[in-house]
Amino acid sequence: MIPTLLSLRVIRTAGLAVAILLSSAIAQAQDPIPIDFLADQPTLEVIGQVTNFATTPPTSQQIGRVTWIRGIGFVFNVTFFTQATVINANVVGGIRSVIRTGVTTFYLVSSPPDFSNPDSFKSDHPILVSTLRQQVVVNDTVPSFSVVNVNNTTSVAPFTINGTSYVLNPARRSFRTHLSGALNATPPPTGWFGGYIVGIKH
Repeated sequence: MIPTLLSLRVIRTAGLAVAILLSSAIAQAQDPIPIDFLADQPTLEVIGQVTNFATTPPTSQQIGRVTWIRGIGFVFNVTFFTQATVINANVVGGIRSVIRTGVTTFYLVSSPPDFSNPDSFKSDHPILVSTLRQQVVVNDTVPSFSVVNVNNTTSVAPFTINGTSYVLNPARRSFRTHLSGALNATPPPTGWFGGYIVGIKH
């Protein structure tokens, strides 16, 4: 009788160990793949449009799509939405320098966004939220503009593309956005832009 009890205990212990190992393996398999924002290495490529509003103070709405993510490839359902406010502006010759602060949020959307409907670039699944400081340099003689954003990540969340789970910038590093754009002669929108995002060396 004692050997039988010992055998049952061994079997139960072994079964428990196997269950723990299987649970651990499943959890590890489900861990999102990190997409780190490495210093000076393009991680995201983006395209979008900007609409400026003559409020007091002036504000800017910048929307667009992420077209490529390092480690994933070309994507179609990741978007961003920036709301920013002008805090300073200066002019010299035909060049204007505009400084804004605001918030940029990246989203996973379930249906293709429509540039005529800015709200379609937002969803109930934000995957990265950041504050930003933005410098826009406008060349009124061309007309064109360039942008550098410095973003500080405040939160991230996993998202799934083609059955695989990922997380952007899990270390919550600051990142920099470089954009080039053209002004619209008959706004709205104010203009269109494209560019890329890199991590910042710490």
